[in-house]
Amino acid sequence: MKPFIHLFETPKNYYFYDVNRNENVQVSQKVYGYLERVLNDDVREEGKDLDIEKEIRMLKENGYLSDNQVKEIKHLGTDLLPLYLARKMNILTIQLTQNCNLRCSYCAYTSNNGTNRLHQNKKVDLNIAKKAILMLRDNSIDSNKLSIGFYGGEPLLEFDLIKEIVRFCKKELIGREVNYTITTNSTLLSDEILEFFERENFQIVLSLDGPKKINDKNRKFLQGNDSVYDKVIKNIKKIEKEYKKLFKNLTINMVIDPTQNFNDYQELFIQNPLLNKVKIMATLVDNDYKEVEYTATELFNKQYGENRYKYYLYYLGKIELENKKFFSALFQQNYKELLGGHRRAYSLGKTACPSGPCIPGKQRLMVDVNGMFYPCERISETDENNIIGNIDRGIELNKSIEVMNIARQNEEECKKCFAFRYCGLCIKAYEEGKVQDQRLKNKCQSTRNGFHNHLMEMEFIRETSDLA
Repeated sequence: MKPFIHLFETPKNYYFYDVNRNENVQVSQKVYGYLERVLNDDVREEGKDLDIEKEIRMLKENGYLSDNQVKEIKHLGTDLLPLYLARKMNILTIQLTQNCNLRCSYCAYTSNNGTNRLHQNKKVDLNIAKKAILMLRDNSIDSNKLSIGFYGGEPLLEFDLIKEIVRFCKKELIGREVNYTITTNSTLLSDEILEFFERENFQIVLSLDGPKKINDKNRKFLQGNDSVYDKVIKNIKKIEKEYKKLFKNLTINMVIDPTQNFNDYQELFIQNPLLNKVKIMATLVDNDYKEVEYTATELFNKQYGENRYKYYLYYLGKIELENKKFFSALFQQNYKELLGGHRRAYSLGKTACPSGPCIPGKQRLMVDVNGMFYPCERISETDENNIIGNIDRGIELNKSIEVMNIARQNEEECKKCFAFRYCGLCIKAYEEGKVQDQRLKNKCQSTRNGFHNHLMEMEFIRETSDLA
């Protein structure tokens, strides 16, 4: 059997990633070439090299180059799921409405390829929300801290519902520490809303996608030609000035458009220094469900790479860097992982699962306006395979187990994939029968390519930094 490894090299050295040990191992060029031939079924018996044999023998004696692969795809939380769903739930997101006062061009609900819903004038019935909260209460006996999120569409279109739900939570969740969060475009904020949010200690995640010329290109009001950017900035300044406690609980979510000039995003922080006091989350546009994909330009990729390298030098203390908030939001977690290295292991074991799927009700859970439960708020609401229960039946154990172990639908490919431990694909990658078409294959290949680059970068950083 072939060793379960992946070969890669840097400008200086040769390595293999040992999947069972979860470790990068530096080897000589001759051994690297030998392993390459082994993986390609091109090993010849004649002309054995004693140096290669010695190095290979030492590696095997130290536990490397095992051919072990997972025998069964099984999420580590599978056997514990009945306990989690009965006693340890701690999170619930309530979809208040499927309507929105904006029509953002990149939003899947504005237009899509038929694999998700569109904006529509539906809101959740208060009784559905109450039943969901009671389910959370009754199935979280071991959880002192609960999280309840409000989602849309634009949830502030239903502010009265938010007040009713919070009032109900105060009555039914006595003795629990409840954390309220809301994801909003923030254009509908008023003093009444802000006072309520500050009094109830809400965490606010609001959307702002860069300086005015970029933000307003993609984020537009359904009615009228007013600037979304101007409205959002005005509200952030108001919160900072008049609602100090709430300002500390503020997070800005930035969606980066790769068709734009990457360097222009820094203008947002130059023009608005107060944003350096706010937590920033930044991600690239998600092209799932899009009719037309947002493809990165050559200039964007060049500038993105240059600034990523600058942040690396800053992270190592080599240079000073302006707009640290923005760059940290994009790059910090990645560099923590690169510099932290792998968590050493000794075997994959007989059963394991890619790391993408969450435990419903423990890491994510959404109830929509119709009372249907979904593993999270980021997946398609038109694919019935994504539904894991409803407000009357509760969360279905078998369906939840299926979602957690969705990789079983691609089991043979997953078992032999060198990126197994680091695969973040979940049910979203398998929607609408994607396992049967090219889209899932593309996602798998993208995951492998990303992990390969991650391995090379990890060793390149060690080779070129003072940590080497």
